[in-house]
Amino acid sequence: MAVRDVFLTLDGRELRLRFDLGAWAALEDRGYTLDALLEQFREGKLNVRGTLSLLWAALQINTPPPSVADVGHLVDGHNFEAVVERLGHALRVAFPDAPAESPSGDAPRPFAEPGTGPRPDASAPA
Repeated sequence: MAVRDVFLTLDGRELRLRFDLGAWAALEDRGYTLDALLEQFREGKLNVRGTLSLLWAALQINTPPPSVADVGHLVDGHNFEAVVERLGHALRVAFPDAPAESPSGDAPRPFAEPGTGPRPDASAPA
């Protein structure tokens, strides 16, 4: 199966989002585990730092790869919801066969499409 990219326009530049082994390792280099971030994202409990780290890691496929600070300056209240939607789409593309159960034994929430609720994943799954 081929790794698929999701495209996102930030600051007038079309960038690729890709969750590949390099992105996973980049997250670990920052002290995160992919499983923990994915679970937090599914549950709508991912904090801003985790969101920034996921986005930064997925953007490392671009040349030149942006720094964490660069990524932080590209996202604000005007585009945050759209960026999180694209990030969720990139996660769904990278992990199309999510596990049936989480480690806690509860059924995990799928990477939901964005809604109009207080969290980007508040709508029903697609």
